[in-house]
Amino acid sequence: MIRKSDKPLQQIIKRHYEPNEHKHFQYKNETTEITLKKEHSNGPLLDGLTSRQYRNEHFKNMKIKTMSTADRFILTKDNNIMEVLNIGHTMNPNEVVGKLYLIKIPFYEQPLRSTILDIYIVKSLSNELIRIPLKHVKQKVMLLEKDGQNIALPIIHSEY
Repeated sequence: MIRKSDKPLQQIIKRHYEPNEHKHFQYKNETTEITLKKEHSNGPLLDGLTSRQYRNEHFKNMKIKTMSTADRFILTKDNNIMEVLNIGHTMNPNEVVGKLYLIKIPFYEQPLRSTILDIYIVKSLSNELIRIPLKHVKQKVMLLEKDGQNIALPIIHSEY
């Protein structure tokens, strides 16, 4: 969302309002298939489930890599932040297996709440594994550490 270090808040607000200004423009990507790469059998899987497992998933402008700290966090469509630990392929839609952050608080309140831009401070990673279909993924996020806190920031152009 921020392209350079000069005037970061103004840039964030401008990026937030850009889609409304350019409704006639749509980015089109020729790749609409999901590509699963690096098959493995190391888990984790939920109890009683067996499926083919992969480390990497590529779809449009998003790549999820379970072995890379920089590439394994997502925002779900119900606005939960998830650490992806495995990618499964079953007869149903492809799924991700991971853990949710239990606490999400706004990173800032002024001039607007950071939650409007899907920016959160996240805490307390769950011990429980859950699975969600890939179609419930909203966007890829990156986690940055600042003053001992994890800040979840969405990555632009990584909508699912």
